[in-house]
Amino acid sequence: MLVWTLNDGHVPAYASINPVKDGVVQHQKDAVSSKQLLQFSQDLIAPLAKNALKDRKVEITPSTVLLSDPINDLTVWWRPGRPTPQFFDCDELGTIQGVCHMPGLVFAQKGRSLSICAVAGNYRPLNESAVFHAPMFNTGNRGDVCLGGVRLKPIQQWADIDTNETAFLRGINTHPNGNHVKTSYPTGLFALWRDLIGNPQMEWDDAWLTPMKTTLQQWIKGCL
Repeated sequence: MLVWTLNDGHVPAYASINPVKDGVVQHQKDAVSSKQLLQFSQDLIAPLAKNALKDRKVEITPSTVLLSDPINDLTVWWRPGRPTPQFFDCDELGTIQGVCHMPGLVFAQKGRSLSICAVAGNYRPLNESAVFHAPMFNTGNRGDVCLGGVRLKPIQQWADIDTNETAFLRGINTHPNGNHVKTSYPTGLFALWRDLIGNPQMEWDDAWLTPMKTTLQQWIKGCL
């Protein structure tokens, strides 16, 4: 295949598949078709992918992983609700910390950026599961996370998921992001965390979640 373009690179490239006769590239007036280009790409990638798989460590996918999309560098996983250490340092709460109950959460990591939403119940969510705003600090309207000093690892093995999840959840909560209502807790977001940390036996209630008015499948598409 030959790919032609002008030196300035401001015009689309022209590609053609030219036969070779006696070591001489023959003229071909027709541009390569989409079907030919796809076949050429598959022929090129197939042996590379096969060799890469030979060197790759084989790991069984954990049940908490909802989606692994290496083409878009996107990994989505679910964390069942359970008691979790939380740390706060803000004017409204002061410097407080403790282990408190939390809802089920879904994380979407694209590259080294992170988004998060909440789900009701304590079972593996489905495509059509409703999603809710995570009642967390440092998260925007669509669940995009302000990581601050937290540095995520690229997900190259499943253990990296646990590492990144822990790094985020054990980071210091400094301020709520976004202009959305993060919780329907009767006395508001700050009171929610103050009460949860002040009373470790206080169970999480999904009635405190506020809906994003979309499904999990749609939310994940929005993370691409």
